[in-house]
Amino acid sequence: MKEIIANILGSATKIVFIVVALALVAFTGMGKIDSKDFMVLATMVFSAYYRLNRTDASTERRPVELDKKPE
Repeated sequence: MKEIIANILGSATKIVFIVVALALVAFTGMGKIDSKDFMVLATMVFSAYYRLNRTDASTERRPVELDKKPE
């Protein structure tokens, strides 16, 4: 469990993805975003995240600059 949390907190793209997804759910619940807009925005967020982390079956995950920890 600690490894999973460390993996999530060590990646800027994962943190941004989770925060944006939670914000969309919260704003929809509060009535700030319509349900039709939620689907459009959620699709945009999910597609952007998975486009950055896309892999082919024959290759490993390609490194993304945002995933690197500062030295």
